[in-house]
Amino acid sequence: AKETDSRIGKLSHAAQQIGEVVKLITAIAEQTNLLALNATIEAARAGEAGRGFAVVASEVKSLASQTAKATDEISSHIAGMQGATAESVAAIKEIGATIGQISSISTSIASAVEQQGAATQEIARSVQTVAQGTQTAATDIGQVNRGAAETGSASEEVLNSAKTLSSESTRLRAELDRFMANIRAA
Repeated sequence: AKETDSRIGKLSHAAQQIGEVVKLITAIAEQTNLLALNATIEAARAGEAGRGFAVVASEVKSLASQTAKATDEISSHIAGMQGATAESVAAIKEIGATIGQISSISTSIASAVEQQGAATQEIARSVQTVAQGTQTAATDIGQVNRGAAETGSASEEVLNSAKTLSSESTRLRAELDRFMANIRAA
């Protein structure tokens, strides 16, 4: 997600640079249009001798107008690309946050499994102690009951964590599908 975020940032920067070039081209087209207008005026003042020059000035003005239209269209596309880039950055940040939550849930599950393993080992030790003698049987049975309660509690934690992980996974899938749809739409 961080690498994709970096790449989208570079794409956004490149789009901004293209936007600056488009502004320069627009300024040149406007200046060319003014020059063509001045040339048309001067050709009209020259009368018959300036007729050929007037045709050239008219063509230059037409090219300047076409350039202005093209740069407007490019600017529109760049604005759309920058908007899509911003949406992508936001979606990637959401995905990163969701991945962080899933990681936290996974850590909780691992901890619960570790607790369950420890509780299971405690139960096994308690059973061995019961086998060694009837005098300590009552005490050992109490420990087994405590271990069983811990195991049940740990199992509930694992179940709850698994449900949460499943829910987060479904949400992440939906966000990923939405992100991919936005990317395809862009």
